[in-house]
Amino acid sequence: LALKADGTVWAWGDCSWCQLGIGAEIDEGPMDIQPLPVLVPGLTNVIQVGAGGYHSVALKTDGSVWAWGANFTSQIGDGSSPDAVEMRNLPVQVAGLSNVIEISKYGYFHTLALRRDGTVWAWGQNLYGQIGDGTKFDVNIPKKILGISACKSIAAGYYRSYAVATDGTVWAWGNDPYNPYNTITISPTKIPN
Repeated sequence: LALKADGTVWAWGDCSWCQLGIGAEIDEGPMDIQPLPVLVPGLTNVIQVGAGGYHSVALKTDGSVWAWGANFTSQIGDGSSPDAVEMRNLPVQVAGLSNVIEISKYGYFHTLALRRDGTVWAWGQNLYGQIGDGTKFDVNIPKKILGISACKSIAAGYYRSYAVATDGTVWAWGNDPYNPYNTITISPTKIPN
């Protein structure tokens, strides 16, 4: 994905799961690649973009978040179930989010959003606890992460999520593949200094 200074979003590459958001799924096989950048229709005034595993997200100046692509782990966040909506080929607004100031740039099958009030919200795959709601069930609409507040920055990894609070503390949840015990934490945990 590329974000131009005029607030438009451009995409290229693999489109087998509509993750380019150009209104069509490109056929599987050698033709599932869009080699040149194309305009993602319907998006204006975008200030941030993020590309995950088979899905994409955009943050607009009005604080709304938009998503498109695969929905097999509810990563679109519009309230649709994966059984009913397998993918979205055009951007749709993520349900129930407003006043967002930052989105995670990468989350394999999940996305984080930071609201102006310092709260962190998440949706999508939760198999490894990366949503941070104390469960391992996928979430199809954004859910507020409890146990942390007054955050100033967020990041999403493969199956992991992070937040930095205004007091400088760092919080993490999800799968930690670099821990010798391959620990899964399903709620935010403060990382020791």
